[in-house]
Amino acid sequence: MRRSAWLLLSVFFLPAVAHSQDVASLCRSFAHPELSVGRWASYATTRRGRSDSVRIAIIGSERDHDTTFYWFEFSSHERNGDAVVFQILMPAAYDVGHARAAVMKSGTEQAIKIPMQMFRMTAGRTFKDPREDFVHRCARAHLVGWESVTVPAGTFRAAHLLVTDSLDHGHKGDVWATPDVGIGLVKMVEDDGTTMILTGRGTGAKSGITEQPREMGFPSH
Repeated sequence: MRRSAWLLLSVFFLPAVAHSQDVASLCRSFAHPELSVGRWASYATTRRGRSDSVRIAIIGSERDHDTTFYWFEFSSHERNGDAVVFQILMPAAYDVGHARAAVMKSGTEQAIKIPMQMFRMTAGRTFKDPREDFVHRCARAHLVGWESVTVPAGTFRAAHLLVTDSLDHGHKGDVWATPDVGIGLVKMVEDDGTTMILTGRGTGAKSGITEQPREMGFPSH
């Protein structure tokens, strides 16, 4: 996933040598973003000619002994205008391996609780998230330098990373990122035309599900 770019008057590039430690430190900062209930970020994505909008938000928290679990919400809009919403209770950003609960709502259908056994079996395939993908790619990327870039959400000083394929090390795309944004990503542009652009961010996010979710497998009366 990627984004469209912005160039301001002054663009500052770090020396194009010995970037491995810089990239490693940068990737670690993306792996541990600040968690704050109400914080959200929205993106415009394009993939294979299809355009979608995606929002990632923290809509609540629960305390269990010494650990705070956060309700992360991932919502997108389909071509017909219906929203698809996933809510996952996790102790850290995108830590699906330690999730405690999951809820899904599609369009106007009643939200359902996803059995955790089913969730854990399918999480690796179904709940692919941009941050996990970015952190993985980030670890093997080349840092070009820091640039001032502008997207619909504003202007950011972001690291420009050249992403390579894990097998042939060929150029696959460009990423602009900063730890100041929820999942790190500001802009991403892949060679196949896939893009992801930050369109907004803020606080005060509320749940996209207002009704009481039903148990999966039971009628909604």
